[in-house]
Amino acid sequence: MVTGEDYPDALSVASIASMKQIPIILVPHDSMPDNVKNYISTLNVGKTYVVGDSNIISDQVAQQFPNIVRILGADKYARNILINQTFITDFNSDSICLATGEGFADALAGTAYSAKISEPITFVNNNSPANTRSYYQQRFADASHVYVFGGTGIIPDSVITDLNSPNATNVDTLIKKYETLRLSNLAKVETTIATFKYQVLDGTGKDITSNVPATQLSAVASVRSSITLDPSKGIGTITYNSSSDIDKPIIITLVNLTTGIVVSLDSSSGSESSSYTAPITNPTLESPSPSQNSDQKVSKITINSTKLVVVPSNGTDRIGYTTYIVNDQYGADIIKSSLANNIQFESNVGTITTEQGILKLRFYPNINPESLAKVTITGVDLNSGVTTIETLAL
Repeated sequence: MVTGEDYPDALSVASIASMKQIPIILVPHDSMPDNVKNYISTLNVGKTYVVGDSNIISDQVAQQFPNIVRILGADKYARNILINQTFITDFNSDSICLATGEGFADALAGTAYSAKISEPITFVNNNSPANTRSYYQQRFADASHVYVFGGTGIIPDSVITDLNSPNATNVDTLIKKYETLRLSNLAKVETTIATFKYQVLDGTGKDITSNVPATQLSAVASVRSSITLDPSKGIGTITYNSSSDIDKPIIITLVNLTTGIVVSLDSSSGSESSSYTAPITNPTLESPSPSQNSDQKVSKITINSTKLVVVPSNGTDRIGYTTYIVNDQYGADIIKSSLANNIQFESNVGTITTEQGILKLRFYPNINPESLAKVTITGVDLNSGVTTIETLAL
């Protein structure tokens, strides 16, 4: 039982409630709603954990539940720790999951993952109280992984460093493992030239467009044209190749060749912008040394996008775009190596061509991609026999 008038206590118990499959009951301070009474009467409750003292949930309310055990604490941070300690035997205690206690969004997003790995959510802030610092430091000492829900604008690296133990060497900021591509402001500036704004945002929402080289991105249009990207301004310039296409609706598709994230903007949709957020893949390793090249081979093929972006081509053709990477046995990305030329991709809905990490699926004339929810693509390296299969959303 937790107060329904604020969020921290509910988030503190969310992970253990998920793990043990027990309900979280929200109540006001000094009254019991009839619908809560009716619900409780349908359960066979052996014990009730009440989070907070009588200033948060009155005795009048708490005593209407059977076998009460109060979890006290002077503030939300102290109660968070006491909740974690109460159920310590239920947790793995191999990892620690951190979220700010000053807002609900990151902790709410992180509870599903923390429950999955059987760990609690631990609240921190920029100035941890002295009476909770020792608990944090002990958890760091016992943890082999530290997961931080939120970027450095929410939980600065200095907070982690201050609490960190030398034993906790693997610190992962999960939100940084996401990326957003955004397209907007598509407009004609001359008869044969149009421009659009593009942005690359990291998991914290920070604009990192200027740090992403144009060669890492690929932009294509649904009309005959060429596109150049200027990372310093975040501007794409479209130059039409045919006067017959000038007045046609246009779809812009932007692909990050490294992360596999794809976004498109349709001028006829009525929307002024489009964005797509997805997990990013692990960074590729540097190329192997020359001594490794002698026995280099394809070891892994990965279609590193979760969706196939479909745009019209010339005439009635429809083409879907996604991205892929190829690694050798040392983990190095060899997508630009001749070894990658022996990989053959197939789908039962169209023909596939590739070019340095971009996969293009041209749908058969009798296939309407708008009627499809998913598309399956298989790939095989004809030399090594390494295969991959992915089902992508449209």
